[in-house]
Amino acid sequence: RDLIKRTGVRQWQVKTKREESVAFTPSDDDLLQRLLIRGEFTQPLAGNAVVFTGQLLRLSREDAEVLTQSCGGRVQSSVTRRTSLVVVGETDHRTRAAGRSESVKEMKARELREAGAPIRILSENDFWALVESGALGTVIESSSNRSAQ
Repeated sequence: RDLIKRTGVRQWQVKTKREESVAFTPSDDDLLQRLLIRGEFTQPLAGNAVVFTGQLLRLSREDAEVLTQSCGGRVQSSVTRRTSLVVVGETDHRTRAAGRSESVKEMKARELREAGAPIRILSENDFWALVESGALGTVIESSSNRSAQ
């Protein structure tokens, strides 16, 4: 199998017995491709600044950034008062090594939200639901329901 890149999405080319290339895409990647196309039209993240923190399980950070931009959002590397959404993945090794259960970005988002900033903190699954639904208002804010690592 040869790994290739198309519009920021992983896709594999598989050779058949007749030496024809047939595209095979795993389910999450197939969903991601459909969401990229739909996001171009529905723009569910239009005008929103999105920050990703932690380890994402369903897609790579690069693919999440491409999806965010495709859906009209812009990606930030750090949390500021202008951040709209913070997408929290699983606790990564650096956070655990520091003895914390939340990343610095997540802690900063909570601090700014308590100070009045309209920042939503979403789990990775809530982010997928938001993009799939095509409307920001349909996703209820959730605190990250991660089990203690």
